[in-house]
Amino acid sequence: MSRTQTKAAMFKQIQSWIKDELDLETQYLQASPQIPQDAVVVTLEPDSQGQPRVASILFLPNDDGEIEHFELLQFYLEGPVKIPEASRETYLKFAASANQVIPVGSFSVTEEGELVFKYVIPVSKKNGLDKEEFLEIYLLWMFTLDSVSGLVEEVLAGDKTLEEAQEELVS
Repeated sequence: MSRTQTKAAMFKQIQSWIKDELDLETQYLQASPQIPQDAVVVTLEPDSQGQPRVASILFLPNDDGEIEHFELLQFYLEGPVKIPEASRETYLKFAASANQVIPVGSFSVTEEGELVFKYVIPVSKKNGLDKEEFLEIYLLWMFTLDSVSGLVEEVLAGDKTLEEAQEELVS
């Protein structure tokens, strides 16, 4: 089986695990002119403001073959929170604080001001993914996202100061 076929099989497996075990809607998207690479998209529960959230799961490119024994699988969420230009410095300070204390993943912001939360896991080319391990780390990633994104919204809305949110992160 080629690497492309193996990845496609893993995506279908991931899609099935998330749908069956976490009861979340998923879709496997194959690369096309509009989609740069294969991915599984997952419809997460709405954020605290009721806005829909869609996460992507995709393999990071390894075209040069420098990584010999494993693939890098990324969990990625962009939005739905847009960071206004005037608030980006405050958000970036908060993200730096959050990234120091959260168990997995990292927060950042795109040039367009979209909130980003991502995490990368290695997947053995020899052994593939273990269902229980995958689901546990994906749930931890979602828990971390939910725990911190509410604080981001409160800071951006002015309901909490940066210092209050940072204090809440470490308590």
